[in-house]
Amino acid sequence: MPSYIDKYNIKREGLDLEKEDPEEAIKFYKDLLNDELFVNDYYPYRRLVLMYKKTKKYNKKVNVIRCFFKSGIYCNRHNYLWFRNKLRKYSEKGLITNEEIEELTDYFKNHGCNNKDKSNIPVPIADRIIKKRGEIIIDSEERYDRRHRAYEFEEEGRELKRTGKIHEFIKLYNHMIDDLGFRSYSYFQALCIAYRQIGDLDNELRIIDKYFNGESTRTKISNNWFEKREKEVLNYLGVETEDEITVDKLFNDDKFIEDISENAKLHDEINILKKQIVALEERITKLERKNYKRKKHNISPNKNEIVKEPEDEFINHIDETISETSNYYHPQDVKVNTKGYDYEIPISLELEDVLKNETELFEYDESLDEVENILRKYSLKKRGLSLRGEKAVSYFKDLTKNSYFENDWYPYRQITIKYNQMGEYESNLNNIKEMFLSGVYLNNHQYIWFTNNLRKLSSHIQLDESEVNGWIEYYNMNGAKNKDKIHKPIVNADRMTTKGLVLKIFTEKHFDVKQTRYELRETCRMLESIGNYQREFDVIKEYYNTYPDCRMNKRWYNDKLNKINGQLNSSYTIDDLKS
Repeated sequence: MPSYIDKYNIKREGLDLEKEDPEEAIKFYKDLLNDELFVNDYYPYRRLVLMYKKTKKYNKKVNVIRCFFKSGIYCNRHNYLWFRNKLRKYSEKGLITNEEIEELTDYFKNHGCNNKDKSNIPVPIADRIIKKRGEIIIDSEERYDRRHRAYEFEEEGRELKRTGKIHEFIKLYNHMIDDLGFRSYSYFQALCIAYRQIGDLDNELRIIDKYFNGESTRTKISNNWFEKREKEVLNYLGVETEDEITVDKLFNDDKFIEDISENAKLHDEINILKKQIVALEERITKLERKNYKRKKHNISPNKNEIVKEPEDEFINHIDETISETSNYYHPQDVKVNTKGYDYEIPISLELEDVLKNETELFEYDESLDEVENILRKYSLKKRGLSLRGEKAVSYFKDLTKNSYFENDWYPYRQITIKYNQMGEYESNLNNIKEMFLSGVYLNNHQYIWFTNNLRKLSSHIQLDESEVNGWIEYYNMNGAKNKDKIHKPIVNADRMTTKGLVLKIFTEKHFDVKQTRYELRETCRMLESIGNYQREFDVIKEYYNTYPDCRMNKRWYNDKLNKINGQLNSSYTIDDLKS
């Protein structure tokens, strides 16, 4: 009988497809609507909404929400608001009427809402099945409900802001932080912005004070944001800040004249202490870096070595070539050679903010240790994923010339994905050409992926077959021989994955297993698109026996064999795959 672990694996398979091929992900989630494990789960409907948004199929997005509200499936209030608010947004574009939205939500309240007892049958809903510390578990209903309670308020807030109901938005968020104890600094920021919109600077200052009084979570980035905000508000209110107190004003102040000698001494002591703190922090950072390198290379400190202390009163600043990221990760917390991963690197909220706001296109720096270079490459990768359209294309084109990606197919693949979404077929063809002529090595999965995209392009534009064969021949004579460079100067971007606030680097073995699975999926997609189902069966059988460590779950094989049997009028089973 299928279990929650099977459901988790199906969920992961869909999320992987979303990254690889959104169109295939749509087909996948459509199939899940009738899957026994998802028959009472809102999850595939929600993923379809997101995929239709990604592929800009807005009519279909509206239709799938219609289907959900009429399905009789239960969801909590957060997801109800999420679906409903999507419809309200599209009613303004004429894709659905307000009357129909009301009919759909009334139907849900009279049917879906009554089926809460079915929502965890036959296994819990997908959003409760999570992976924690490497183990697949079922999150408790209490934890799930508490988490979604916050999401529910956020969804209500988004709708209030979208419809211009700023006073109601302010009332809601004040209720969240004052009465319910929500502490995320994003809620305090949202209130500051809302108060500024209505010109209520006194209340904006009140929220800033609450933030600095410890009622909110805090990071270095958020501190900077609220400090800047506070200064602006005080300027608007005509309150003198420290920066505005002039020398003339001070020397016309009798009290200042009386206290100046005593204060000067105190001021000097404070400055000395501040400098000492900075020096100590820099010294600690240097020692942590040194200790990490020793651990990494199994080097013991030389007990006889005389450590020469700096002659200056204060320790010199760390060499400017060291990246900002080194101040926000702690080498002693990095796990090395864990199961399936070379590194597990904790990413603090401060580091997450630094990476999010960084604008420099880092280049590889051999003076940094491997982990710091990994973090810099990761930040470049993550930044690109936040961009859309032409901005994303331009950014990834820059990465094709970046030293971190000089042997990496990743930016070329991202450009192809973006051009596919934009319908820029000629530009896409030129990008794939540049990929094959770049000298970058492609493993089997990536090679099949790019050649399959060439085949798809042929249905939109005329390809010169001899020219394309020339690119591939050039690749076989050059890029194909550069396998030893695939993870140089630093690991391939696809070996980087995040789980929560931990950046994990797959071992080469684990990475190769995942890529082999993707290779099989991509090959099957290609063969199905040209109707060669007998060849698809032969390929699945070949992989099943050649790569036993890379086998899919039973559901995947059953789905494929059912499709093949339907086309060939055959009766293959998993037993027929075994040699």
